[in-house]
Amino acid sequence: MRARKAAQYSSSLDDFVNIMRKGNNGGYANSWLIGDTNTGEIGKLELGLVNVAFYRSFDGYYDGENYVDDSKMIRDEAGPTLWMSALNWPNNLTNANTVDARRLRWYALMDQYKGIVDDEVAKSFMADQIEQATGKFTPGGFVLMGRMEATNQPEVPGATAPRPFGANEGKVITADLARNMSFWARMGHPDGSTFDWTDFFQKNPAFAWQQPYLQNLVANDWTLFSANMTSN
Repeated sequence: MRARKAAQYSSSLDDFVNIMRKGNNGGYANSWLIGDTNTGEIGKLELGLVNVAFYRSFDGYYDGENYVDDSKMIRDEAGPTLWMSALNWPNNLTNANTVDARRLRWYALMDQYKGIVDDEVAKSFMADQIEQATGKFTPGGFVLMGRMEATNQPEVPGATAPRPFGANEGKVITADLARNMSFWARMGHPDGSTFDWTDFFQKNPAFAWQQPYLQNLVANDWTLFSANMTSN
């Protein structure tokens, strides 16, 4: 309810933060990436139960992947980290999890595309499956477009792999699109690949109980949605 209210009634980043903080009970601790299309200012709100951190800038970027930067929030609310590394971090991660791996990839892409990101480039980010630590195309949980049915390597220690989990849709919005109440969206894996449940169930019978409820995940084309759209 607060997210819906903040999106509709905020006229500034400060409004958004104030609305999200009012009545916060920690029920949806999250990192919120926001932008003001009138001023060009961007922000990241890290909303915990006890701690709240807010960053803002007119230059650069903020990334989000289930990760917070505020050291007090990490200490008080985030628990122990799940990865360790040798001295040449981040090139020799052990016990890495999806959060660390995806964040490394975001850093590399933002450095590479600084100043030239548009909606088409952003679509490629949504479909990106390069594991930054290895530089290889590695479908699974250590890439931006998670696809856990395609890997035997858990994305966090203790998780099951493979399993039917990952990026099942993609959305892209720019400041210009936001001003026109529009955004790009694609249902299905953002790279256009199909998830065939029949084949998956045959190879992983432990999940066969889900079969009566599911259809194959077939990717649709990127489609521009707008408040001005009309339906037939």
